[in-house]
Order: sequence, then C-alpha cells, then structure tokens
Amino acid sequence: MKKRSAEIDMIRGLTIALVVVGHAGIPDALNDILRTFRMPLFFLVSGYIFSMAKYEFNFKGLVKSRFWSLIVPYFIVCFFSYFIWLLSNFAGEKESGWIWYNPILGALYGNGESLIINIAL
Repeated sequence: MKKRSAEIDMIRGLTIALVVVGHAGIPDALNDILRTFRMPLFFLVSGYIFSMAKYEFNFKGLVKSRFWSLIVPYFIVCFFSYFIWLLSNFAGEKESGWIWYNPILGALYGNGESLIINIAL
C-alpha cells in the first residue's frame, strides 16, 4: 500500500480553506484573486491522487463507490433539509405560495433556482 503524500493533503486542505474564506465575506478584490485559482488547484490536486489503476477494469466499482460517497449523502442532507423546511412552514413561518413538492423537485434537478432549501447543495 502506498503512503499518502502529506504535501498533497496539505495543498488540498489549503484550497478547501480558501473556498471557506471566499464564502466568508472578504473584500471583493481579494475574493476575485482567490477565485482564479482555488477551485482549479483543488481539482488538479484531487485528480492527481485519483487512482485510475484501481478502477481500470472495474467501472461498476467506480460507479458504486461514487454513488455511496456522493449521491447517498446528498439525498440524506436533502431529506433533513426538507424536513426542517416543512417544520418551519407548519410552525407559522409559512412562505407565500409554497408548494410542498417544490423542494423535492429542486433536489432532483440539483440546481440553485429549483433548490429552494439548502441552496449550498
């Protein structure tokens, strides 16, 4: 088993921290500078550590792995967000013209306009 590179993990951690800083309300000029490289660097480093040999003849394993690590947590968070949204609407903070299935459609579409709950997803 190969040893993980601490330098790669530190760069990934730094880029994640830069994304958090970018969402923390820093001045626009600084955010524009950070925006140019933080996500491309994160994807570059993450692609560097992806093991193609592990899935070379096992596409089904790749899909199964990504399903359980990405899709299942996404829908779990969507479910809890939807539950909280329903509770807040029944507790008296009802939005004008709300329709109970709109957040479900938004979770399935997965875009910001339709995803009226937990837009960060």
